[in-house]
Amino acid sequence: MRFLTVVFASHSEFLRHFSDKYPDGALFCPTKAKVQLRSKVIVDVSLPGLRQPARLRGNVISYSSGQGLWVAFDRQSSATVAYLKSAGSDETKERLSRAHSRYPASLQVSCRIDEDNPETETLQGKIVDLSRGGAFVSGSEAPLVGTRVSLDISQGANSNSVYRVDGRVAWVGKVDSHDGFGVRFDLRGSFGAAPLRTLLRRASETGRLRLS
Repeated sequence: MRFLTVVFASHSEFLRHFSDKYPDGALFCPTKAKVQLRSKVIVDVSLPGLRQPARLRGNVISYSSGQGLWVAFDRQSSATVAYLKSAGSDETKERLSRAHSRYPASLQVSCRIDEDNPETETLQGKIVDLSRGGAFVSGSEAPLVGTRVSLDISQGANSNSVYRVDGRVAWVGKVDSHDGFGVRFDLRGSFGAAPLRTLLRRASETGRLRLS
């Protein structure tokens, strides 16, 4: 599968290259790369404010020699497309700037990369910052922004309490002295953040954060 990297100087420039004429959106990617029509591609999109490129999957639907090509995105990328489209809006900026009550933590986590890959990758790390809406995972490796992940969170190797939470990588960077990535939890689904919200509410009452 071919990889393309596209860098936009502003959110408005990204929107000028975007089209809603296809079910899950399409993007004109300025590039001199020669890619066959109907080829499957992965597009890494960089925008101001994103700490790491957002990854999208789709198919090449048209090609303009020496100028670029149009990529129509697949359903798997719809949530990332929606995030990129709204990234410059005042509403999104306000939503991203509102902080949940955050708790310093030291919790073991197994992070499964939930992508369309027969050999699913699993990363081991530690949650050092936790809130009702997400977590920061400290580790030497980080998935790209937009990647879906599943977290199995535990108090330690001998703990019987494991919380499974699904989400999406929202940013990559540093918290205090820790390198890693931030995960925004899903609000709905068979696995979600509801049990963790109960745990964090209890932590705010007792002053202690424990999974058991």
